[in-house]
Amino acid sequence: MVARDLLNLAGKENLEGVFVVLANWPGKGKEKVVADYKKKTGEPWMTQESISTYGDMWFFKEAVEQAGSIDRKKVETALRNVKDKSDVAGYYAGNTLSFDDAGKRIGATVVIMQWQDGEPKIVFPTEAAVTKPRWPAKKAAS
Repeated sequence: MVARDLLNLAGKENLEGVFVVLANWPGKGKEKVVADYKKKTGEPWMTQESISTYGDMWFFKEAVEQAGSIDRKKVETALRNVKDKSDVAGYYAGNTLSFDDAGKRIGATVVIMQWQDGEPKIVFPTEAAVTKPRWPAKKAAS
């Protein structure tokens, strides 16, 4: 629902105001990463797959460095011990990166996008939002 191809097929006017819920999207503070991505790829925006994969690579790098090894068990332990204080947390929705004993992410959230002026823009969570949601005008009662 936020692919450039959808914009090309459906048209800006048909997407205007549509809300989309996603697992991740680059928000405030990621402008440089997004600008670099757009320059290198020619894409109009950085998608959830791209920002998540970018964060994953930094996440794995940090874990391998903390483990001091590429031993699978040591890296797994390091992955589970990476905490929110890590710079890597900023590449994930909610800016959190902590795990419970079962390996599930604590504090994971979603991102709500809205198509505005031909672009998908974060409107929630507010700390990552690049703009406010636009609500449809109320029709007068007849």
